[in-house]
Amino acid sequence: MQSFTFKSILVTCFLCFIFNTTTSAQRNLEITVITKNNDSIKGLIPAKNRFKFYKSLTIKAKTDNALQVYYPKDIQSFTIKTDDQLLYFKTLIIEADYSADDLTNLSDSPKIELTKDIVFAQLLLKGKKSTYYYVDNVVFKDHYVIETEEGKAIDLVNKRYYVDAYKTTTSFNPEYKNQLMRLLASPAVPAERIVAAPFKKKDIVKLVKGYNSTKPEYEYKTEKAKVKFGISAGMNMTSLTIKGSFYNGSQLKFNKSYGFNAGIGMNLILPQTQKRWSFYNELMYSNYKVSLQKPYVFYQTSNEYKHLTELSITASYAKLFTAFRYQSKQQFAPFFQFGIVNGYAFKNSTRAHYESYFYTINSSESGEWMDFRKYEQSLFVGAGLTYKKTGWELRYEAGNGFSKMTELNSRFNSAYILFTYTF
Repeated sequence: MQSFTFKSILVTCFLCFIFNTTTSAQRNLEITVITKNNDSIKGLIPAKNRFKFYKSLTIKAKTDNALQVYYPKDIQSFTIKTDDQLLYFKTLIIEADYSADDLTNLSDSPKIELTKDIVFAQLLLKGKKSTYYYVDNVVFKDHYVIETEEGKAIDLVNKRYYVDAYKTTTSFNPEYKNQLMRLLASPAVPAERIVAAPFKKKDIVKLVKGYNSTKPEYEYKTEKAKVKFGISAGMNMTSLTIKGSFYNGSQLKFNKSYGFNAGIGMNLILPQTQKRWSFYNELMYSNYKVSLQKPYVFYQTSNEYKHLTELSITASYAKLFTAFRYQSKQQFAPFFQFGIVNGYAFKNSTRAHYESYFYTINSSESGEWMDFRKYEQSLFVGAGLTYKKTGWELRYEAGNGFSKMTELNSRFNSAYILFTYTF
């Protein structure tokens, strides 16, 4: 009954989590658009589009929720307000290399052909010369654009092509190095640095920063993984089931155990997931003690019997919980996690007591019941709720037990209630 109640609570928490995250997934971010006529329009855009490279914008008005679609030809620029920073986008008129980058459609010539286009590009660095980034909607390549002091946008080109007629070897036409020579070559950015620079975002931004020589007016900060530490404490309820031919194991019934837990956790919040997905690790102390409910009868006649009258199994574990966690972004934030557990029993015992009777002779003996497997693996799921730095969690774990014997299959199932605090 207790196990059923716990599972029911856990399922209820999970359903509440799904409902909450489904509704919170519709969270919107504030966006401000500057049109070609210099009108400023404020609205909302779905948070899920935060990491999208825009070909068009669908904006929801704050007042009446009316939707309006904008294209690059309609807009000068727009900004999106996120939790960490403002994202700036600008409409640029460029001439770009739209040759394919995948091996199936790769060109067999290093010759560059440019296509005139108008795009939304994200600002990476603002200064004397500014740097932008976008992904085209033709061949979906990364593009880096440098805007000169005169406002001209130069799309850097690094064309990939097949070297041989058999299409087994590829190379690049690094025209971007010549472009950077013309744009940036100076005492602050010597030619050898430009020649050695790979076609990567951080390297191009670094060159432009060196050329500008002054603190940038704006610099986009790439989101990185964040680490949070916390502690937890609570109780567990553990049950043991045994099956197998040895001792006719299914007849061994055990009382439930109630133990104490305490742990320290590290939550690695993954980038580019709106702080929702994380990789969670927790090192926890846990213990249990289960005992036999009623004697196990080996055999019994009028003149002879042998009973296993007492059996207690105790263990203290160091357990490493490793999980993927999804957490909504609300003031009261529900979360759900699932993963594996690796446990090591640094202290354990399987004490048994036998009583036997043979005609007029009574005897008894006590000792270890069987060898204990110290290493245990488990699967677990958990659901909980956090508010600011505090929280609580219901967790359910199913492990592969302590038995080394193939004839005796042991299973531990543990239910936890934990209270947490994050630093």
